Amino acid sequence: MRRSLASRLYRRLVPGRVKVWLTPLVLRRRRRRDAARAAATAPDEAWRVQRAALGGGAGLRPYAYFPGGLQNPYLRLLYAGLPEVGYDPRPLGSYELLDRAPGDGVFHLHWTRVFQAGAPDEAAAREQTERGLARLEDYLGRGGRLVWSVHEWLPHDCEFPEVEVGLRRRLVELASGVHVLHASTLGEVEGLYPLDPERTFTVEHPLYRGVYPEYVTRGAARRLLGVDPDEVVLLAFGAIRPYKGFDRLVGLVPRLREVSGERVRVMVAGPVFKSVDVGPLVELAGSVDGVSMTDRAVPDEYVQVLFRAADVVVLPYRQVMNSGVLMLALSFGCPSVAPENPVTRDAVGSGLVHVFDRESDESLLGAVVEAMGRRGDRGIASDAFVARYDPVTIATQFAHEVAARITGDDESHLTEDA
Repeated sequence: MRRSLASRLYRRLVPGRVKVWLTPLVLRRRRRRDAARAAATAPDEAWRVQRAALGGGAGLRPYAYFPGGLQNPYLRLLYAGLPEVGYDPRPLGSYELLDRAPGDGVFHLHWTRVFQAGAPDEAAAREQTERGLARLEDYLGRGGRLVWSVHEWLPHDCEFPEVEVGLRRRLVELASGVHVLHASTLGEVEGLYPLDPERTFTVEHPLYRGVYPEYVTRGAARRLLGVDPDEVVLLAFGAIRPYKGFDRLVGLVPRLREVSGERVRVMVAGPVFKSVDVGPLVELAGSVDGVSMTDRAVPDEYVQVLFRAADVVVLPYRQVMNSGVLMLALSFGCPSVAPENPVTRDAVGSGLVHVFDRESDESLLGAVVEAMGRRGDRGIASDAFVARYDPVTIATQFAHEVAARITGDDESHLTEDA
């Protein structure tokens, strides 16, 4: 690279001081470069680098999981105890990276949408799924072990259910352990892909206690959102997808006002999948007075604002087996409305959950009105419920199951106060 005239003259006139003269410029460039690299580094990768520098991680076996990463608080909670039984949980950035996963570890598969993602028709979905299974079988052939979590009957909005059922039957055969989030799951999926009770274990969804900041007061949260003291705020939170039925809730607002006599306000907040058309929901929300909506992910720092401001969290879902949003609402002590199923019936024990028949808008209306009438009940759930879904307890249970099923060590080193 050609130097400027001034630089060449300075070199010629004062050669002994060139390095000193250039140092500030070099340092600024290096700082900019390092800052750019730091910004591009994923948090989990940055943590691994820091941990290695501090001498950590020796002797732990790899525990790769997909999809997800540190941005998924459920996975952070679930895996918190794994290092104590000898595993180092690490997210795979893409499913293709399974090819490079060490064969002496574990691969934990959660949601299976990747196997059919983007397939234009059933034939393409089947071919894609076979390729994905071949990649998994290659990993297992190198000595790896598979754990699979069943979160729902089938992926939400599944386009090719026959292909998906075939995939899941194969996963049942390949997995060393199948994780379900509620004991009822075995019966729920039996007609689709029977699970082997000997290789299936139950570890329930934890509360999110300690995950999100909780210092904003209710009054401050409502002022930040411009909520009047006499407004009853219904919060519909989470990724905006058709099965969640947010349109049902918005459409019921006029009747909710009529039946309850309250000033009802609905807030819809959550990110949108690229494949989801939210145009109809946006149009509907814009046509109903008192409904507001954002289609972006809510930063962790501001999750507390929404849940502190809410009087009732509503899950107007058309179908659901397990719900992290419900556990998040209960973590903030929010009265909640959710479709009735074995999981939500257990959650009624919190003292904060009102259930409805997911097939009936009238049932949803009644449950929301009931929850609005008892919105003063917000607060800490029952002691028994909190103890059952305590994050440390759940992480301990999960780590113990992995140790028993993968390494054969049923004498977990985890303690009750780990």
